[in-house]
Amino acid sequence: VCWLPIWPPLLGLALWPPILSLFVPPYSLPLRPLYLPIHRLAGLLSCTAGIDSSRRSMTSLLYHFLFGKLITGTTIQNMPRATQYIDGMQEMIKKLLAAKHAYVASDGAVYYSVESFSQYGQLSGNTIDRLRSGAGGRITDEHQVVKRHPADFLLWKPDATHIMKWDSPWGAGYPNWHLECSVMATTLLGQDVIDIHMGGEDNIFPHHECEIAQTCGATGKELFSRFWIHARHLFINGEKMSKSKGTFYTVRDLAAKGISPVAVRMELVKAPYRMNANLTQQGLVDSARTVQRLRDFSTDLDRRCDGAVASVDLTHPALEAFG
Repeated sequence: VCWLPIWPPLLGLALWPPILSLFVPPYSLPLRPLYLPIHRLAGLLSCTAGIDSSRRSMTSLLYHFLFGKLITGTTIQNMPRATQYIDGMQEMIKKLLAAKHAYVASDGAVYYSVESFSQYGQLSGNTIDRLRSGAGGRITDEHQVVKRHPADFLLWKPDATHIMKWDSPWGAGYPNWHLECSVMATTLLGQDVIDIHMGGEDNIFPHHECEIAQTCGATGKELFSRFWIHARHLFINGEKMSKSKGTFYTVRDLAAKGISPVAVRMELVKAPYRMNANLTQQGLVDSARTVQRLRDFSTDLDRRCDGAVASVDLTHPALEAFG
């Protein structure tokens, strides 16, 4: 059971834990974050079956990357909207208040008490003593002073003037964005502890830490997700993409420069595991050549077999898990 709050057009929502055994040993899980380029993840998640943990070769990985979607026909199961789950978010807040994980501050806002959850910071490697919230200037001193601990995070903000607001026991207002993932994931996937949670590496802290704290606080479970996978940032010529530096490109921009979208995909797939993908002009040229060689190879195969399609024995042990 998998929860992926980003890149939904690219990824299927069903991925079994054995797939992760291709990359990391079991003893490093469940709370150690895994870093996986999002484009590689897109291919892996087209497979919904478990993979024998002994199959760690690139041949096996490539096989599942290429044929998983073809065999299973997996599609995205749910694409929920956060605004449809406001009632569920309010119910989670009520549970957190009842369990003493949350409190109503003097300004009427509801905050999560990080000191009530001993595991807070474990995913990101932070400790409560080292955490200092509001350093980026997004939280005013007025709001900071009403919190029991600087790292306490908002659950519900009463604000009748906000463009998006809902009635609640704590006044008309809106929930913090951490809540939506916890509520939608547990509701749609039908269980308090899910198998896999994904996101960008910039979501590890504070977003995913807050998700773990609030979900475990509400459910009483020790885990929210057994596995965490985080996509690495994409680099352009060795630097992070930046609009101000003119190194921010869309696929449409690259296509306008005469670069095939398939070549872009190939270039992204080439990034080694646990490393950032680095998009360069030379790399795109090389990938375009690779794509052309593969297309030539496919054309030659088709010519040699005169377009005939061979029957495939789907009873092979390597395919049994695909059903």
